[in-house]
Order: sequence, then structure tokens, then C-alpha cells
Amino acid sequence: MSDANATAPPSPTGAGGSRGGASKHSYPRPMVRREFDFLAQVARIERNGCIRWKQRNVFISSALKYEHVELDLNRDIDGRWDVRWGEILLGYLDEHRPERGLVYPRRRRGTKEVSGMSYDSLSGMSVG
Repeated sequence: MSDANATAPPSPTGAGGSRGGASKHSYPRPMVRREFDFLAQVARIERNGCIRWKQRNVFISSALKYEHVELDLNRDIDGRWDVRWGEILLGYLDEHRPERGLVYPRRRRGTKEVSGMSYDSLSGMSVG
């Protein structure tokens, strides 16, 4: 029994039980700071995955909580606001029908195109 305790890893809380202090490890590269188009509106996704738009809470994504998304007025379609996270189009909001919430972009049937967030599109590997 004493041999098992001698080889056990140290507690993450340390001897005093506190976890304070700065980490001794640094992030491998600098964090990317997003730049937004000066004409676009920027909204912060809250803890519940929603943004505030047109006096409503609109669900965007719980995976992106506390991130900022860009709301860009689409010049081609009246009342349509494209919602982007970086270069990725998440969907759009319709100011004429705000009760619809975020409308997801549709893919055409039969296309082999993958999402911009897919591992395969980032690595350059082909799918299927």
C-alpha cells in the first residue's frame, strides 16, 4: 500500500489545496485576434448561446459562447443579415421575420462540399 502512494502523481491542487498562480506553460502560438468589417455589426454570444438582436434573444450556438460574431447586411437580399464567425457563414437573420431566428444555409443535394469547420477541409484531404 505504501508503494502505491509513493508512485502516485502529485495532486493538482498542491499541498495547500489552492490552485492559484500563473501557469508555467505558455500557449504554443499567439492567439488570433479577429478583425471585423467596419460596416458590420458585432454581437457577443452569451452563456446560453444567444445574441440580442432586434429586441429578441436569438440562439446562435452554445459551442461559441462568449465569442463574437459578425452581422453583415447582405446587399443582394433585402433585410437579410449574414451571421459569420470568422470566415464561416453560420446562417442569416431576416429582419422582416425576426421570429424565425437564425436560418441555417442550405446545401444543394449531391454536393460533396464539406463544412468550413470540417477537419477534412482544413487538412486538404478529400472526402469519400
